[in-house]
Amino acid sequence: MIIPNLMVENVSRAAAFYVGCIGLKPVFSVNGEKNTAFGEITDDAVFAILEIDGAQLMLQAKESLIAEFPSAGFDAAQPPSSAVYFRDMDPDAVLEKTPAGCVLKGPELAWYGMYEIHVRDPDGHVVSVGIAKGDPPA
Repeated sequence: MIIPNLMVENVSRAAAFYVGCIGLKPVFSVNGEKNTAFGEITDDAVFAILEIDGAQLMLQAKESLIAEFPSAGFDAAQPPSSAVYFRDMDPDAVLEKTPAGCVLKGPELAWYGMYEIHVRDPDGHVVSVGIAKGDPPA
């Protein structure tokens, strides 16, 4: 199993996006004092795990990740750069819940048979959601 850990400015803000727009559910969150809240994301969370259909996504506050791995060379001034793809989810449902300014592209049927939408989360990560609707390339 691969579980992405996205570096974010504010865990509760990022979690609100993934719960409200994408449909993930909170598993737990941890604050700076290492107190754990199960089934919710607290306002002071520095780490959280969200889940959908058995797949998980981790969110970690930038300052927490930098402190945890000082030798990794993370730049606090540099915005994060990553993309996450959620397959077998309805792009139209995501579009209904996502602010218009966050939509980068779609929904549309791609040449490879996936009906997709691509949005930007509050921290700049590209989030793609797609479902097979057309024929894959031959």
